[in-house]
Amino acid sequence: MVRPGQAKSFVAPKKNQYETLLFSLNQLLVAVSDLGGKIASIMQATIQAETPDSFMVGREKENLVGDFKRLSEMAVGLKVTLDHKIRDLKSNGGPSSCRGPILASSLQTVMLLHLSSELTMGKRLEELNAQEKKKKEILCQFENGLKITEANFGEVAHRLNLLCYMQSCLEKEGILPANIMYLSSVPQTVISPFAPKVVGRIQPIGRPKEPSVYDNEEVKRELEKKKALLLELREQHRLELAKKFSPK
Repeated sequence: MVRPGQAKSFVAPKKNQYETLLFSLNQLLVAVSDLGGKIASIMQATIQAETPDSFMVGREKENLVGDFKRLSEMAVGLKVTLDHKIRDLKSNGGPSSCRGPILASSLQTVMLLHLSSELTMGKRLEELNAQEKKKKEILCQFENGLKITEANFGEVAHRLNLLCYMQSCLEKEGILPANIMYLSSVPQTVISPFAPKVVGRIQPIGRPKEPSVYDNEEVKRELEKKKALLLELREQHRLELAKKFSPK
């Protein structure tokens, strides 16, 4: 039985707005990290497969692009809120309760204010210092969290674009280019929500255009050579295995 006056102790303390934002930022980081792991796993399985399944890769790609888009929308909304809080903290706002000096009309008024205060001046200064320290810690957590989130989204976007390019190669050529993991740039199917907005840089999701690499006839010929070479190497390896394990 709960006695009067004890009910309050059973109520969980409510998180303040800063704790809630930090929790949301941490959840977003975990989700982005998990997405990057899934993309890397599918890429590795596709590269190691003797005959990669274009349909399976395409299905996984669509799901991953949808997840990336959903997380990007969350990141945009959270970034707007965090930018506002960071500006507020830097402009002497935040946990501190006093934004500026309290004006008094005379020395007598100042003395009365000091005497009427429940806290001593030393205690008050200690409290203000603690609030200032807390404000700096929160500001540091917000800024570092945004930097880490930006870096993670950039890495995941790069991996996802590479996976989309791999699926496009499988669908059109039936095979991956020999240097697929060493390409410095690939067609941009998705883009990080933290990247600068450049007109025409991103292709619409769900309606991929022909990758620009196929518009170059010289590059197409080079890909054909690499495809033929890879097929030749695979055939040689198959013949060697057959010769090695054939009955004598």
